[in-house]
Amino acid sequence: MAFEWVVWSSSLAMSKQRISRAFHAANKSKKILVGPPHPISNIRPTLYDGLPDQTPTKGYSPRDLSSHEAVDPDRFQLNLSMQRLDKFNHEFWADSNTRFHTMKEAYLNSRKGMLELATTPEERSRMEEDHLAEFYRLWVFSERPTQRRYNSQWLKYQYTLIWTTARMTLNRWIRKLSLS
Repeated sequence: MAFEWVVWSSSLAMSKQRISRAFHAANKSKKILVGPPHPISNIRPTLYDGLPDQTPTKGYSPRDLSSHEAVDPDRFQLNLSMQRLDKFNHEFWADSNTRFHTMKEAYLNSRKGMLELATTPEERSRMEEDHLAEFYRLWVFSERPTQRRYNSQWLKYQYTLIWTTARMTLNRWIRKLSLS
């Protein structure tokens, strides 16, 4: 299977929406590359502009880049924050989906004897649906604490992105006013 990247230009997407110029300026990016979904987590990998390496655990700062590249430190921090969020989402959903499929198979295998009691294909189909519904109910109930922790952590990442974007916008306004 060929790995194909899709190029998204946030400035193009933003220009299609009717929003203020100030907000539009805060979201300009040259390119964001989006790959196909991961087979387990179903999360699409994303490559952001301005990062020398796409490894979020390496701990880059704008000083790590060559002096020939003009790097906006705020944009750099925003891209790093988005990359950390992507990594967090990928790890959580890969783990969750793996556990889900493993437990689903174990649950359905434990119910195979009941399915053999079905006399018609319609009855068997109905029994399979009932077993899947029961498994899903149990899964959702058992995963509630894990999902709450995920949601709490996800919100922290989102607030970091909002704060970084607001700081970036404010710094651009200040620079623009100082040039006037």
